[in-house]
Amino acid sequence: MGVINSAVGSSSCEAWTPSEILRGNTALPQPASIPPEEYPDWKTYDFVQKQIYEAAAHKDPGIKPECLAWAAPEYDVSAWKDVAVPGSIESCGLNIDGAVWFRTEVELPAAWAGRSAHLYLGPITQNSVAFVNGAEIARTENNLRQWVFRTHEIPRQLVKAGRNVVVVRIFNEIGQGGFHPSYPAPLRIHQDGAGEVMLPKIWKCKVELGLEPAKMARELPLGYHVPSALFNAMIAPFTQFPVRGFLWYQGESNAGRWEQHTILFPAMITSWRKLWGDDTLPFYFVQLASYQARREEPCDEAWAFMRESQAKALDLPNTGMAVAIDIGDATNVHPKNKQDVGKRLALWAKRDCYGDTGTVVSGPQFASSAVEGNRIRIRFSHIGGGLESKGAELKRFAIAGPDKAFLWAKAKIDGDSVLVWNEKISDPAFVRYAWASNPECSLFNAAGLPAVPFRTDK
Repeated sequence: MGVINSAVGSSSCEAWTPSEILRGNTALPQPASIPPEEYPDWKTYDFVQKQIYEAAAHKDPGIKPECLAWAAPEYDVSAWKDVAVPGSIESCGLNIDGAVWFRTEVELPAAWAGRSAHLYLGPITQNSVAFVNGAEIARTENNLRQWVFRTHEIPRQLVKAGRNVVVVRIFNEIGQGGFHPSYPAPLRIHQDGAGEVMLPKIWKCKVELGLEPAKMARELPLGYHVPSALFNAMIAPFTQFPVRGFLWYQGESNAGRWEQHTILFPAMITSWRKLWGDDTLPFYFVQLASYQARREEPCDEAWAFMRESQAKALDLPNTGMAVAIDIGDATNVHPKNKQDVGKRLALWAKRDCYGDTGTVVSGPQFASSAVEGNRIRIRFSHIGGGLESKGAELKRFAIAGPDKAFLWAKAKIDGDSVLVWNEKISDPAFVRYAWASNPECSLFNAAGLPAVPFRTDK
């Protein structure tokens, strides 16, 4: 058995799609308009991009001497603005570049006093200076608008029992800056052998230097987002090799454009098959794994719509989807459990390519719904020997009336279907399951495969 591995992290679907497919539909991302002679080769890309960046980006003049007092534990910040952290400078309502100070307080156990600890601030862009109890502990610079993780050691003499003051000055040179707005892990202080203490979610902030947002004269697109670029370099050269099928794991970079993806993804699949001269070549793909913080109430999130967009590709013949909603990682967009992902992809190949017709390839998939009084009955395909609940009760079902105001629902398995209800809704109309970026999964089949997230409010 041979495997051709053409893979690039963070890439977008359009980068793997032939240019003629994209040009054939203006609703899809269009091939790059930069003339080839103006686009630098990989050896000079970073150099050219940095020149463009540095010509436009604001330069950090350093901390104003009078602002150093802002880090002092006794400094009065009652008039400072309350902001959610992590969050970008822009999400604080500040349409500026420049220097912004963020400050919070945290209570540390008495046993921690006099022992070094670590301050986890998540990704920040661009420059930052961190203070603890009035003393500077770290100074970090980065450019080209990259989000860089800030993990700093707090010297033992600064770790005190009770009240501790954490202050971060961030200078935003260009583009979005500050704390990464969607970083899911809590910001925290950790001490080896003693555990960790979470930092508050609401901090104080004050502007030291507000500047007009800078703009680059032009920007070179990164190769893994250039439409057709990765297809040209990493797929087209292999079209003369005979292959048995394709495995695909991508989607995160298109999650904010799920409607477009619904057209783009099947078009890419069809184009690949055509290039290999076989419209029946199997194409198996992975649905986005769980990621980010869990929501306490039902809501709409981009990743839920993206998973739905991916599932629609099953309408194409000889496709299969490995669901990874139960094996993701809230804090890692690239979850480490690749074993189960591979096994679930292999189930489709085992059944459809190698003839093991008894193989269960998928968890329960939504088939139909029917209102029964104040309840809704959901029926499934791929029940794989029967429906099962992982845990004492089924969770993450939501139900709504015609107004689509969703509430968490009670649910129970009834044969090969699930009954869903909420006593507050007398005229139910719609049901959703696992409709979130990182839902708690509870419905499986007897083969141990998770149910595919779904909604009936199409």
